[in-house]
Amino acid sequence: MATNTIVLLVGTTLATLVLAGMIAGVAHKTRTSHRHVSGETSGDAARVHTAQPRIDVRTVRAGRLPQRATVHRSVSTSSHDQLNGFGAVDELRETP
Repeated sequence: MATNTIVLLVGTTLATLVLAGMIAGVAHKTRTSHRHVSGETSGDAARVHTAQPRIDVRTVRAGRLPQRATVHRSVSTSSHDQLNGFGAVDELRETP
């Protein structure tokens, strides 16, 4: 093969690769911008869908907190009263 033919083949190959890269870049940017124009991707929708049950569970748990606090107070009071009955609280207070 002649030198001119080799140079022509290498030049044509490089031009083809550059053109293919440019087309791929434009296609990627166009595809990405169209996806973000809609406001949500499928990942965003999935996150929102799974976040709602977590919010509901946390709301239920928060609603139960006052009831649990009341139970803990009553248990604490009864334990304190039992200790008073045994005289253990007085012994604890006297210990330095």
